[in-house]
Amino acid sequence: MSEPLLRGVQAVFFDFDGPLVELFRNHDAQGIADRIFDAEKSLTRSDFRRPNDPHAVVAQLPELYAQDSDLVARVEKLLTGEELLAARHPGRIAGACELVRALHERGILLAVTSNNSPEAIQVCLGPGGILGAVGECFEGRISGRDPDPRLMKPHPSCVERAIGSVGLPASKCLLIGDSVSDIEAADRAGVPFLGFAASTRALKRLAERGAPLVRSHVELLRAMGP
Repeated sequence: MSEPLLRGVQAVFFDFDGPLVELFRNHDAQGIADRIFDAEKSLTRSDFRRPNDPHAVVAQLPELYAQDSDLVARVEKLLTGEELLAARHPGRIAGACELVRALHERGILLAVTSNNSPEAIQVCLGPGGILGAVGECFEGRISGRDPDPRLMKPHPSCVERAIGSVGLPASKCLLIGDSVSDIEAADRAGVPFLGFAASTRALKRLAERGAPLVRSHVELLRAMGP
């Protein structure tokens, strides 16, 4: 399915954690969520879910704590700090650098569209980072998490910013992601989507939505041909 999707594509947007790196492989996401709750004792509403995903913690804040902008800012800052620590020792995704390089060499513009902080993304793409060898291929086009959690995916904000950064019609772009929120953000922005299902969990949730998908970057590289 991946080969037809790549035809006519002039820009590829990558979700970050999953398709490009495993950000929390060595910095447990559950531990991050726990530390946020430990630091912010005011997160006590009975309808506030306590998920093991720190991004899900932040995503709830605008609705449940809409009147406390200082709290929202503090929690977002805590999450950014944890992501910066995680960015020092993330897990490698097989074939990610090779795919980025191959797309770049074909003249395809590249961008990151992510709910992760742009600072953490830049650490991974910068000199000495896990993706430092191909960081320049993105030419600074990083559409990371906005300080306003309401603009996190599935809101299309980061995808729309990426579209603006490449200066192309949405139909000429492709978003590679591994989550339902990626699908929804791409759909709302009018960008075609390709699922990256390296795990059984990702395969299940993407397949349930009927998304075209690949199981590895090697599969996509083969579909591109020589």
